Amino acid sequence: MRWTELHDIEARAAANAQAAVTDPSALSIAVPEDLREVFGGVDAIPDDDWLGQAYRQGAVAAGLTAEQFATLSAAVMKHQAERFSAAHAEQMQALGDKAQQRIDAVKTWMTNTLSKEEAAALASVVTTADGVKAMETVMRRILPPATGDAPARGGAASQSKSRYPNTDWSQIRA
Repeated sequence: MRWTELHDIEARAAANAQAAVTDPSALSIAVPEDLREVFGGVDAIPDDDWLGQAYRQGAVAAGLTAEQFATLSAAVMKHQAERFSAAHAEQMQALGDKAQQRIDAVKTWMTNTLSKEEAAALASVVTTADGVKAMETVMRRILPPATGDAPARGGAASQSKSRYPNTDWSQIRA
């Protein structure tokens, strides 16, 4: 390595040190446009996200510039999106040919049956094949049979069809 190359490296390192961000709140985590659907449609990770806060604090501790942080953030998000896509495909395959219909039926039932808070609390359950299957089991136990007849036990399940007239019960069966 020549002296001039070493000097250039040292000069760039000194310039980067001067440009390093010292306040984590000055950094934002932008979601690349092609990954927004994977990340829930947001264009940036919220400032109050605990993992984002830790990530920004780590960038400051490492002495990264805003440009370096943005490049690293985009690379990490791309990697996470690839991992998510593979896991999502595996879960869909486990649910079979009607995977999306089954997921939609469970979400519809949750929306029509539960309060917003209850549905939000259970939203993560329908992100796995086992979760969807478990919710289908719950639904079968409290819903009337597909024929529309009330279950022999009666109770709340026998009233489900009249309580939720806009629900397509045939889609709920696995």
